[in-house]
Amino acid sequence: MALAGDVKDRTYAAFRDAGGNLSKIAVVIEQDSPIPIEIADNIAQQIFKAEDRTRAFSWADFGTKTERVTTIIYTAPSVGVYTLTRTFSYTQVGSRYRLDSEGLVLS
Repeated sequence: MALAGDVKDRTYAAFRDAGGNLSKIAVVIEQDSPIPIEIADNIAQQIFKAEDRTRAFSWADFGTKTERVTTIIYTAPSVGVYTLTRTFSYTQVGSRYRLDSEGLVLS
């Protein structure tokens, strides 16, 4: 198993070799490895900060007083072919909906 510094050094080397383009590198770590990888977080941040970012909304009960956003799909051609999906979960309380959780998935 690679040490944390080892992974960091290899990631930076791959980043330099790819000309600073994160969409051209991948870091593979064994599944049981306790080492966190920050590449996905960096790509998500790049998508959020990109000037060419687009958003596509999905709604539940659109046009009613209980309408709510269920997903937002972010893309940014300048970052690569990644899709960042933000999903919202709700629970009905009486005649209203309460936001329970929010998730973010990079694919």
